[in-house]
Amino acid sequence: MERIEKLQELLAEQTIDCALMLYHRDVYYYAGTARPASLAVTPDSAVLFMRRGKGWIEAESQLTDIRDGGLKAIFEWAKENGIRGGRVGIEMDLVPANIYLRMREELPEAELIDISPLVLEQRLVKDEKEIESIRGACRIVEESHRHLPSVLEEGVTELEVVAELERIARMHGHESFAILRKRMETEMGAALVLSGENLEIMGGYGQVVTGAGLSPAFPYGPSRRRIQAGEVVVFDMAVVNEGYHADLARTYCIGKAPPEAHEAHSALVAVQDAIIETAKPGSAASRIYEAAVEKASELGWGEYFQGSGEQKGTFVGHGLGLEVDERPLLSPKDETVITENMTFTTEIFMVHPAFGEVKLEDTLLVTGNGPEFLTTLERRVMEI
Repeated sequence: MERIEKLQELLAEQTIDCALMLYHRDVYYYAGTARPASLAVTPDSAVLFMRRGKGWIEAESQLTDIRDGGLKAIFEWAKENGIRGGRVGIEMDLVPANIYLRMREELPEAELIDISPLVLEQRLVKDEKEIESIRGACRIVEESHRHLPSVLEEGVTELEVVAELERIARMHGHESFAILRKRMETEMGAALVLSGENLEIMGGYGQVVTGAGLSPAFPYGPSRRRIQAGEVVVFDMAVVNEGYHADLARTYCIGKAPPEAHEAHSALVAVQDAIIETAKPGSAASRIYEAAVEKASELGWGEYFQGSGEQKGTFVGHGLGLEVDERPLLSPKDETVITENMTFTTEIFMVHPAFGEVKLEDTLLVTGNGPEFLTTLERRVMEI
């Protein structure tokens, strides 16, 4: 209930009469259930409206006011409680247009405002239970990485490798696909295994190397390309444990990797160290991005850092929690101030004609002294 009580304080401070949440991740954060339900919160009450799964919802949720019904029941409740007008917060980044129009029709005197920034601001700082769930996710994704050497051999396809590594993650408790809030752009599988010419494909989503995928319908991720000896291979995977994500990427090679790949990766380690040094409580996300770019340029790799030419990414990490694309975004435009118990990744890479891509990504927890690595694999090109 602490989360709802904090939300109620924020609603009162910002003179918001009611927050209506329909999105399963936001409902889960406050109500403890991800089953078909919607949540209405006012400065002095909270009601969970369940559409299906009554017994399960009642057992899972810590809320005491749980009622049957969907949107119709919510609107009736709102009118009965004097919320015909006033300021009503909804998830503007997610609510479908037809539901928005129905809200306008049912609550014509209300001022509909965007509640998502307030919710995401609250979700930035994780509590102990959330942190433990993320630590658990880190252990799962590390198991898949440790299994990779037993799968990666000359002639195997990217898809075959991903299928086996996803199996390992599922066997260790990975719950689902990676969950994106920006899901109108694409859906995303849990894992990327990329090799050869696919290491230079920045397919448009997320400003990272995405690979070719299997078809234009899903043009990201592993393909049926067969991996050859001496090629750099990047394995990047996001897993979910108890609803919370971890994200980890490492660079591999069957046999000896090109010397330039080792040099580039050593530069990435130095860039990551610069990020760690900068990302202390009180720093802005934009400053962390600047520190990374400055270090890459200082080491002579600026031209290839986060892509090359016109295909260049403009971030060096991202927040994660109930979604894999949370704030803060470590980018030049994000002024989010880093505080203790935030979780984010460092997602950094070099793209170069000599080797394709090398990548280094870890999941981090901000402590009072700076970031702690929650993922703990060695930071080197793994030669198999």
